[in-house]
Amino acid sequence: MLRLALRAGVIALASLALAPSLVGQAPIRVVVLDSSRISQCLGNNVHFFSMFFDQIRAALASPANFGPSGVVNRPIQLTEVAQFNESTLASADVVLAVAAGVPLEPGELMLINSFVRAGGGLLIAENRASTSIADMVGATEQASGTPGTPTISNASSPMVNGPFGTAGSVGLGISRGFGGSFVDLGPLGTEAISLAGESFAATFVVGSGRMAAISDEEVFVSFGFNGCASAELNPTNETLFLNSMAWVAPAPGFSFGVSDVEFTAYGSNCPNPIEIGPFLTALGQPVGGGVLTFRVYEGAAGSAGVLLLGTQSTQLPLLGCELLVGQIFASVSVLLGPDFNRPREGVRLSVNLPAVIGGTLYSQAWVLDPMSSSGFTTTQGAEVRF
Repeated sequence: MLRLALRAGVIALASLALAPSLVGQAPIRVVVLDSSRISQCLGNNVHFFSMFFDQIRAALASPANFGPSGVVNRPIQLTEVAQFNESTLASADVVLAVAAGVPLEPGELMLINSFVRAGGGLLIAENRASTSIADMVGATEQASGTPGTPTISNASSPMVNGPFGTAGSVGLGISRGFGGSFVDLGPLGTEAISLAGESFAATFVVGSGRMAAISDEEVFVSFGFNGCASAELNPTNETLFLNSMAWVAPAPGFSFGVSDVEFTAYGSNCPNPIEIGPFLTALGQPVGGGVLTFRVYEGAAGSAGVLLLGTQSTQLPLLGCELLVGQIFASVSVLLGPDFNRPREGVRLSVNLPAVIGGTLYSQAWVLDPMSSSGFTTTQGAEVRF
C-alpha cells in the first residue's frame, strides 16, 4: 500500500511538473481567408495558401520556429475560412490578413475590432491595411500608395526586435512592392518602419489584444509573377513577419465568445441597379471616454446622405429599401468623397464618447443616388454594444 501511495504521489508530481509545458505547447490557432475571397490576377489567386507565400508558410510550419522545441514553444495551426465571423473567430487566436484582393467586409471589420479588444491578435499585411484598421485604432490612412523605400525607424519595436532576432538596424531599407501607409498612428500605435514621413508598419495595443500592420503583402511574397506580385521576401522581412506573429498571439487559453462582441453588422445594404451601394462600419473603443468612428463608403461618388442613429433595430420597408434603425434620436449629414478610384475612403465621422456610457446603438446611412428608382441607396445596419 505504501509503495502504491508513493507511486501515485510521484505520478501526481510529474503531472504538475509537466502541466506548464503542456499548456505552453497549445497551438496558436490562426485563421486566414481562403481563395474564394481573393480576386484573380492573370488567372492566379494571390492568397496566403498560394505559391506566392510558400516560403513564409514554411517558416510558420517549421518546428524550429513554432513548436515544442522551437523559438516559440507553440505550433501554428493554420485554418482557411471563407469568412471571418463569430463561428470562425470562436476557435481562433490570431486573424491573419495577408493577401491581395477582396477587401474585408463591414461585418468582418467590426468583429475583428471586437476580437482584438477581447484579447485576440491581428496580423495584417496588404495594400489597404491602413484603411482597414484606421478607425479601430484612431489612426489616419494614406491609402493611395506612398512612393519611396520604407526604412526601419524603431529598433525597440516588437516587430523589429523579438524572439526571432533583430530584423535590422534603424535606417535599413525594406524591400517592398506597392503599398499604402499611415499618415498618423493615433494614440494606440507605435511605429516600426517609416516611409517618406509616414508610417509603413506599426504595432497597436487595442483593449486586451494586439495588432501588427504592414502596408504591403509583397513584403512576404517569395514567388513573383509579372503584373500580380513582386517577390520581396528576404531574411529581414521574414524576421519581421515571425516576430509580429509571436507578438500578436495571445497566451494559451484565450477564447472569443458572443459576450465579447461589441460591434456587429445586421441587415443588408440596398444598392442601385448596377449593384453600387454604400456600406457602413462603426469601429473604435466603445467605452467611456473612447472614440467611435462611423465610415460610409462605396456609394455613388460625391453623393450626399444622412447617417441615422437610434436605440432600436427595425426592418421597415421604405422607398424600395429597408429602414433598419428605430427610435431615431439623431441624424447627421454625410458627403461621400468625389474620387471614384478611392471608394473605400468614403466619409468618416468620429465621436468622443462621454465618461459614462451604456446600452446599444444602432445606425444606418441613406445616400442619394440618381440611378436608383427611389433616389436612394442604403447601407446595412451597424450595431454597437457599450
